[in-house]
Amino acid sequence: MIIDSNFFLNLHSYLSVISGKYILPKIGKIELSNIKTKPDNSKATIHDVEIENLLINYFKRNGFNSFIAEESFPNNFNDKNNYLTLDPIDGTRNFINGVNKIAIMISYIEDENLLFSIIYNPINNDFYHLFNNKIFKNFNLHSLKQHDQHIGYLNENGIDKFSKILGSFTVQDKSSSIGYDMIQILEGDRSFIPIHKGRIWDIFPVLGFLEQMNYKSLHHKDLKFNLDLSNDSFFYYAKI
Repeated sequence: MIIDSNFFLNLHSYLSVISGKYILPKIGKIELSNIKTKPDNSKATIHDVEIENLLINYFKRNGFNSFIAEESFPNNFNDKNNYLTLDPIDGTRNFINGVNKIAIMISYIEDENLLFSIIYNPINNDFYHLFNNKIFKNFNLHSLKQHDQHIGYLNENGIDKFSKILGSFTVQDKSSSIGYDMIQILEGDRSFIPIHKGRIWDIFPVLGFLEQMNYKSLHHKDLKFNLDLSNDSFFYYAKI
């Protein structure tokens, strides 16, 4: 496999095609027969599965052969040292309910190190990627906003745990999509994010960006991208 600027350009084009066919025309228009409830009470639609299969086949054609993918894991997980994570629609409940807060998230792990991370916003075709310790938005180096006050979402338990760390903060509506939360952080519209024992396909792409942004964290370990991270909780916040 070759991971270079053309790799990301071609992937963006492919995600744009997928979005135009399977996401944008379907938001808020999913038939009940095409929705299922999974054992963890999360939702999946026929389109989550379609997109995931398309992405797995796309990456296989580009030399990848091991995947931690939301709708099919542990199938296709062939190499525990080198693999892609895939979340075909992060924010499926939003997708079902017609809320434009969703993302496609991808990361690539090699020997417990994150080589690249991608968060794609299908609503406006914005493509964020992290590679070689640089963050790009639509293939331009992305300038990160410096916060002068904290803004974000915390539930009651989170307020008890973290409000003293943050000081005064503005409460934000819950988005129900960690990928969308990360997009808001990248755009300067959110300054902190709690992550409680997330799923690998959800947290790896986001943690990669947050670590690169040098957000403060209550996670005191040296961060290695391995399956054990799904058992850990995190709280990242901007330095103010």
